[in-house]
Amino acid sequence: MTEIVWLDREAVELLHSESLAEHGGLPGLRDEGLLESALARPQNLHAYEDVSDIFALAACYGVALAKNHPFNDGNKRIAFVASLAFALVNGWLVVVDQAEAAAMMLEVAAGDAEQAELANWLRDHAQPRS
Repeated sequence: MTEIVWLDREAVELLHSESLAEHGGLPGLRDEGLLESALARPQNLHAYEDVSDIFALAACYGVALAKNHPFNDGNKRIAFVASLAFALVNGWLVVVDQAEAAAMMLEVAAGDAEQAELANWLRDHAQPRS
């Protein structure tokens, strides 16, 4: 297996800024600790629970960012974008329409979809990156 490529804070903050520029919203980081916690969670899952499944780890990013609410606005959007970006840098392209993505992330944020469900959903919409 190849080495897992993790998302770093700078990349996530840049993706968040780009999302706000495109879709609007209040800029700014609400809580630095919550962002750091969300970004560390997938690495901890890998290190301490030996999880190497890219979709499980991508879902971990998504759930952590959606539930931690580290930014002033756009938390569900960055949760989804971070999940896609993580999958992409690790060899998978997730293709899904905007309405379906929004519905899934609303379920995640509300606690109606668990991490495993998000992982399966990402897997169902993924194809190997060419």
